[in-house]
This record gives sequence, structure tokens and C-alpha cells, in this order.
Amino acid sequence: MTVLNAIKNCLKKGLDFKSRASRSEFWWFFVFSLIIYAIDYFLYNQALINLTIAFIIFFAIFIPFIAVLVRRLHDRNRSAYIIVSPLIITLVIAFIGVGFSFIFENYLNYMIYTFYVLCALSLICISISCVKKGTSGDNDYGEEPQS
Repeated sequence: MTVLNAIKNCLKKGLDFKSRASRSEFWWFFVFSLIIYAIDYFLYNQALINLTIAFIIFFAIFIPFIAVLVRRLHDRNRSAYIIVSPLIITLVIAFIGVGFSFIFENYLNYMIYTFYVLCALSLICISISCVKKGTSGDNDYGEEPQS
């Protein structure tokens, strides 16, 4: 899949969370997203756009990116619930942290470091899953995507 085809396909399927996406489609859109976010950040910091426009640009790319990430995980025959693992980790650490913060001094610092490490590990696992080849033929999430 070419760069432009990948970007068009991801934007067209921006709300499709059920089918599958090829590796090339995901990674080309990932690079495109990084470029758009860098431009958005630069324009906002130079006061060329206001915060509202910056958020609109961010979410206009973020939602299709989450959709293509879900579809990429589906291509590996994996559930997309792995994406919420950092959120679950945050809630568990916050729940535990409330109890221990009364007992141990500086517990909040350790809790924050643990959160960063666990979220980084979750993102590494998701990235590894996106790098690997998808399942051949049909799987639980549909037909094999075109490369």
C-alpha cells in the first residue's frame, strides 16, 4: 500500500473499529500522524493558531489513529481491549495509592514512576503486536486486508 492510499484509507475508515488493517497502512498513517502533530504543535507554539483549532486538528487525526490501531490489532487476531491497559493500570495504581499514601512518605513519587514504567511496557507490547505480521486469510475480525 502506498503512502497516499494508506492515509486516504485511514481517513475514510476513521470510525471503522471492526475490520482489519495491514502493517503498511498502520505504519504509514502513524508517520503521517506524527508529522501532523508536529506541525500542529509548531503552529500553536508560534501563536499562528489558537488552542481550539489545535485541539480540533489533534482529534481529527487521533480518532482515525485509534481506529487504525484497533484494526491493526484485529489483523493480528487480537482484541482491542489491550489499548485500555494503561487506563486500567492508572486506576489500579490510584486506588492502591490512596491507601498507601497515608502510611508511606513519598509514596506518590513511587506511584508515578510505577505508572510510567507500566504504561511504557504496555505501549511496547502494543507496538510489538503492530509490527508483527497479521494472520493469513480470514480471522475472527474479517477478511485479510490488502497490503
